[in-house]
Amino acid sequence: MTPLLRIAAFAAMASCGALAQQDIAGDWNGTLKTPGGDLRLVLHISKDSTGAYKATLDSVDQGANGIPVTTVSLKDSKLKLEIESVNGAYEGKVNGDATFVEGEWTQGDHSLPLSFERAKAEKASVKPSDIDGAWLGTLEFNGMKLRLVFNFRNTPDGLTATADSPDQGAKG
Repeated sequence: MTPLLRIAAFAAMASCGALAQQDIAGDWNGTLKTPGGDLRLVLHISKDSTGAYKATLDSVDQGANGIPVTTVSLKDSKLKLEIESVNGAYEGKVNGDATFVEGEWTQGDHSLPLSFERAKAEKASVKPSDIDGAWLGTLEFNGMKLRLVFNFRNTPDGLTATADSPDQGAKG
């Protein structure tokens, strides 16, 4: 084999190896642009003890966190997700360095473009505070009830909080 052919063969094998080692575990951010407005999504992908991918999806603007992803598959840089609980599916192409996925979200009979970008790592790991999480309460006044959700999260910059009013459609 000539030196040029050896180099070409080595380059081909190296590129195949890079695709085989593509790792999509981590958090991914995307925004689904719907006729009713933008919906921020966070996809959490991890591996189980066998090395198979598993995932959950957060719909930030709808206050829906931990939506189970029924099926996660990655083959030839093609990511496929099925989310049975919302009759949804996603199919996208992962870029070479596994930092971006461009694809399409399908729910029922509707399809929309959706891209995910790998989330940036936080500055430092911070221990959750005693109140981290979503706290649900009901405000009662003059016979009326209004649900409120307070979301607390400890960050490297300190404790952050947002409030949602599901009954009024207010988020964040």
